[in-house]
Order: sequence, then C-alpha cells, then structure tokens
Amino acid sequence: MSDVRDTSLLAYIDIKANGDLGRMQEQIFRIILNSDQPLTNKEISKLSGLEINSVTPRVNELRKMTIIWEDKNYMVIDAGKRPCTYEPKRMSHTWKAVEV
Repeated sequence: MSDVRDTSLLAYIDIKANGDLGRMQEQIFRIILNSDQPLTNKEISKLSGLEINSVTPRVNELRKMTIIWEDKNYMVIDAGKRPCTYEPKRMSHTWKAVEV
C-alpha cells in the first residue's frame, strides 16, 4: 500500500471512531469507495442524487480529511468516452477513496 493510502486509511479510521463524518460526507465517501474507477463531482452528483452544489463542498471536506485524494493519473476530457465536464475540452478532477 502507498504512503498516501496508509495515511488516508489511518485518517478514515480516526474520523469514523470519533463520529466526525456527516451523513452526506459518508454517502459521498461510500460512492467513491465503491466505484471501480475515479469519479468526478458531476458523476458523484448523478450517482448520489445530490445537487452539484452539495457534492462539491463535501468532496472538498473529505479531501481535507485526507480520506479521498485526487487521481492525477486519471483526468477526464469532455470530448472523450466519458463526458463529465460542463465546458468542452476542460479537464475534470477525479477522486479516489481510501480502501477500507
């Protein structure tokens, strides 16, 4: 396991033990965790049924907690097979979760 995943796993265990994860944070974390590929905020919004303006702040909170991280090796471009962005040719950030 990589250092990032080790650190993220320890952070997740600590956060769960302290009950610091909110309902929407937990819902979004589980969606990211259960995905077989990194997800964009827009994809998380569609899968969760939550509005994008609810998803983006929760993703940022999870990232600050270090239980999800940006997968810089997996960027999505709108013109590709997985159109995920609002603007053509704009790169979208994708997120991965610590595996628990």
